[in-house]
Amino acid sequence: MTLVNIDRFHQWRRFARLKIIDFITNLLTRKKAISTKEITSIALLRWDGKLGDSIVSGAFIQQLNRYRPDIKITIITTQSAYQWLKHIGNVEFVLVEGKNKRALKTLREHQGRFDAVAELSCRLSHQTLHAMRVLKASMNIGYQQNDFKTFNQQLTTLNFQQRYIELAALFTGDKEPMPLPVPDYNNHQMSGKVIQKRDIICVNLFGANIERTFSKKAAIYFLDNLANKFKHHQIILIPTPDKMAFLHDVTSSLNHPSIYLPDITPSISNTLYLLSVSALCISPDTAVIHMAGALNTPTLGIYRYDMDNYHQWPPSAFFSDVTFIRQDKAPGVEIDTQDLDLNELLGKAQTLISQSQQEDKRRA
Repeated sequence: MTLVNIDRFHQWRRFARLKIIDFITNLLTRKKAISTKEITSIALLRWDGKLGDSIVSGAFIQQLNRYRPDIKITIITTQSAYQWLKHIGNVEFVLVEGKNKRALKTLREHQGRFDAVAELSCRLSHQTLHAMRVLKASMNIGYQQNDFKTFNQQLTTLNFQQRYIELAALFTGDKEPMPLPVPDYNNHQMSGKVIQKRDIICVNLFGANIERTFSKKAAIYFLDNLANKFKHHQIILIPTPDKMAFLHDVTSSLNHPSIYLPDITPSISNTLYLLSVSALCISPDTAVIHMAGALNTPTLGIYRYDMDNYHQWPPSAFFSDVTFIRQDKAPGVEIDTQDLDLNELLGKAQTLISQSQQEDKRRA
């Protein structure tokens, strides 16, 4: 059996398993149909705890809080995502530790509590179907899950932020989208340490997985060229949990006067502050891109050559652009020097800064 046939067999087996669970779930949870106008409570099933998803879900929370305050929103999520979500609207929480049996046990305590449950991931998991079975909502909302009867309401928008706006529109009708909410970051630790806004380029070197993360060699190569290109800017590295030793090694190796690693604790509030005073954010595809988008900080994203992922998670700042890692990059390894088109990256960075400065002058 060839590798292609083996892969097809595994896909078929996974789909068959989901169909069986879907049949059982649909059989055990059949409830009277309900319209969106009758909904008074909804849960967002976000138990993967991804920060980027938490950021863009604010589009939904804002819309419902303003136009349907009669609907009580509950988010089923992890402690890490809760650190962002607890600040952005009138929301209740059910905290779990991820997609596991312990989480399902917690969800049983909330059986029948919600009129609707929304789970907007692109890839359906058997854990999600089990969660729908346990929660027993009258309306289950999913993204393009037409093959599964558990979901009686479908969304179709590929872009994740727009998908949340589409979800909100089910309950509010077509309303003008609102800016993404941002937690208060006045408790940042950067007082007196940062200079004028137009002089700062904020850089994140890490993604959600190894393929979106700079190697030390690539980080040094990129930052050295960036600092030499933008001689009148300060390059600030975003402090990142569990990566401070790496960042100290990089800055020590460069020993460049304009490259600066703040001596602060990695945190959401500190990252938001750094982004808020920056002329440009440069980052691999990760939550930092969406934090910058929520602040409308000009953003240059570094993305894998994966068009589906890009169209789901593009930068959302008004002035934004992307550069793609070379298409034939080796899988399962860090970003290396040959994976980047440095001239394109630096050129796009210059364009974004110029566009932003021109807009600032126009508004002045």
